[in-house]
Amino acid sequence: MIWKLILVILGVMLLGKEVLLTVVLWIVAAFGLLIVIFFASAWLRDNQHSKAINKRERQPARGSIVSDILIFLLSPKNFYAQLDLQPDASKESIISRCLELGRKYHPDIHGNDAEMMKRFDETKKAYRTLSSPFRRGLHDLKLHLIKWSIESESRALAQQERLETKRQAAINLASQNFQTALSRLNAIVDKHSSDLLRKRRQLILDKGYGIVDRSGWESEMDFFFNAIAVPKLGKDAILVSSESRVHIDRQLNQILRRNNVPTKAPSDGVDFEHQCALMLEQNGWSVSTTKASGDQGADIVARMDSLSVVLQCKLYSKPVGNAAVQEAFAAKSHYGTRFAGVVTKSSYTKSAMTLAASTEVLLLHFEDLPNLQAMLRPIARN
Repeated sequence: MIWKLILVILGVMLLGKEVLLTVVLWIVAAFGLLIVIFFASAWLRDNQHSKAINKRERQPARGSIVSDILIFLLSPKNFYAQLDLQPDASKESIISRCLELGRKYHPDIHGNDAEMMKRFDETKKAYRTLSSPFRRGLHDLKLHLIKWSIESESRALAQQERLETKRQAAINLASQNFQTALSRLNAIVDKHSSDLLRKRRQLILDKGYGIVDRSGWESEMDFFFNAIAVPKLGKDAILVSSESRVHIDRQLNQILRRNNVPTKAPSDGVDFEHQCALMLEQNGWSVSTTKASGDQGADIVARMDSLSVVLQCKLYSKPVGNAAVQEAFAAKSHYGTRFAGVVTKSSYTKSAMTLAASTEVLLLHFEDLPNLQAMLRPIARN
């Protein structure tokens, strides 16, 4: 290394930098020319050898470096497999095998048999390729490239499968965590279902004209989730927070469909109103209360398909009189419902029944509510 550096320094000093660069370029060009001459002479020797073989087979020799490279690029053949030999087979083994197959498929034996002619030609191509070091090198390089390509593709597919497996595992884990968090939230809603259903009836307001105001109930659901559910859910709360209102509402509907809301004897008129609303909800009605909800004469608006009815709920120990019928009739006009009615666990006065008949207000007992739809359908069709 040191003596090379000394020669370069001396060359720069004696010849100058530009002259030395020119000399180096000429040396490189000469070295490249020697490489080209070496490979060209190897190809010529192989071609002459092929000419001799082709002459014995009475076939003219054809071929060039360009054609050999094109065959290398375009031919899908694995001549080792064709000859049933290993890639490290010796040249003598290759020649011996080609001669054996050549005699087996020779046209002098099989005549114009197309299949045998095809095998004979393939054997000749295998011999021409594998008997030449140059062509065999190209052939082996092609096989290595094909093998490398297949292995690379296999590795890429394996990596893709691993990534897909990890992605699916992450999705499954997220889904399991979500379902666990949702189950815990549903359990919390179940525990507080009576209060939540009461709040929902109070805060979903039917304002008439087909307008239902849910804003108060949505705020109440947000409060319930943040104040009651989040402390119990802990870090799992974030998994259900974005759709917390939907989950709470859906679970309350599930509770109503299961008909497992705990009931008790009503303690006052408001409690009786909520029991009437609960009975209707459990039988498929969509129920809302009016903005007057909270006093003992609160209105309930119930809807199912094309049916709609406004109800006055009266928890009286004595028979219900005209005033309740008048309230129901007025509420029907205000809220635009098809029917109006009064619900009680007591009875009605004679004057109330007379007024109800003239105003078409339904006089109902609490136990009539499960069958309210069946009662209204025939009337609605008339």
